[in-house]
Amino acid sequence: MTSREFNRHLNRITTDEKSLERIYDYYYGRIVVHIKSNFSQGESFATDVAQEFFLYLINGKPKPHVDYPTAWVYKCCDNIALKILKSQNVFVELNENIVADTCPTPIDTSLYGEFEAIIRDLDETTQKIIRLIYVDDYSYKEIAKILGIKYGTVRQKHSRAIKKLKNYLKA
Repeated sequence: MTSREFNRHLNRITTDEKSLERIYDYYYGRIVVHIKSNFSQGESFATDVAQEFFLYLINGKPKPHVDYPTAWVYKCCDNIALKILKSQNVFVELNENIVADTCPTPIDTSLYGEFEAIIRDLDETTQKIIRLIYVDDYSYKEIAKILGIKYGTVRQKHSRAIKKLKNYLKA
């Protein structure tokens, strides 16, 4: 979902039921996976956090313009999760990604099937880029900000990884 599309739906969320449905359909599963991978409380907790996030969206308060929707959604959900755990007096050992500005999830090469061996051969930064693009649905700009590298570097590393995968398919 593009930033423009997300903001349009976000602004119409209280007046247009379809806008809420579109955001829900796009992000609900992603939120659950994100929270499960960053907190050890399980699926029930992850679904609770996702539900709290959508309640936040429909509360009627004005929403900010969001340049990086996926990063914003994940950060909001991380904050909701931490708030819930704090209210329950649960000690949380944070995954190192929670501390990061936008909390990307770590690479899991088992997601890539037959490309797993090639993905493992890529450097760590390129693996993160692949994960952030194809699993977490971040844009090049968002990835550059998350990893603290230049936009052009993200594009170049992604392009080289795709070229390597295409060569593998040809062989």
